[in-house]
Amino acid sequence: MSPAPLRGRNLIALYMFIDTNTLIGAVHRDDADTRELFRLWEEGWIGLARTDTMNTERLEGQDEATQAEREEEAADFPEAFGPFVFDNSRLDASVFASEEDGQRIQDAFAILFPSASWETVRKNSRRDAMHVATAARYGGHAFVTNEKDLLKKDEQIAAALGIRIWSPKDALARALAGITALRTLHQLEPARGSLPEYPGSAAD
Repeated sequence: MSPAPLRGRNLIALYMFIDTNTLIGAVHRDDADTRELFRLWEEGWIGLARTDTMNTERLEGQDEATQAEREEEAADFPEAFGPFVFDNSRLDASVFASEEDGQRIQDAFAILFPSASWETVRKNSRRDAMHVATAARYGGHAFVTNEKDLLKKDEQIAAALGIRIWSPKDALARALAGITALRTLHQLEPARGSLPEYPGSAAD
C-alpha cells in the first residue's frame, strides 16, 4: 500500500479490526468491498487494525521468503498484541493475560463454537476466538471477516463482548453512512473545517 498522509485520522471514529481472510481477500482475490474499505482507511476516514493472531496464522510453518512477503502485506496495519495463549501466540507479539483476558477469550469461544472443546477443536477455531477477544480488548467497534460461521454470531458477540462482527460489505456500508453524515455536518457548520475529497485520489 502506498503511504497516505491522512491515514490514522479516523475522521468518523469507526475503529475496526480485520480478519486474516479479509486481508487475503483484498491482496490476493481483488475483493472490491475490502479494497474500498482499505482506501477509506488510507484516506483517514476510518480506523483499521489487525490482531497479533493474523501474523501468527500466516507465518506459521512458512519458509523465510514467504514469511517476509506476508509480513509486508500486513505491515501497514497497526498490530494489537493480544494476551498470550500457549501454543497459539508468539512470545514477541503478545502480552501477559489477566483474568479478564482469559474470560473474554473463553466467552468468545463459547459463543462462536458452542459444541466444541478448546482442547480438541482445530487451531483455526481457537484463533478465531482470539481474534475477536483481542479486538474487543482494544475497544474495536467491529471485527471484519468473511467467515460465515462468525458472522452468524454477530448479535451474541455484541451482547457479550460489545463488538460487532461484520462482513466487508457491511463494514463498508457503515463507513459510507458515517462519511455521509460527517460531510453533511461540515456543510451545515463550515467552521468545523474542510474534509478530504471523496472519492479521493486513491481511487483514481
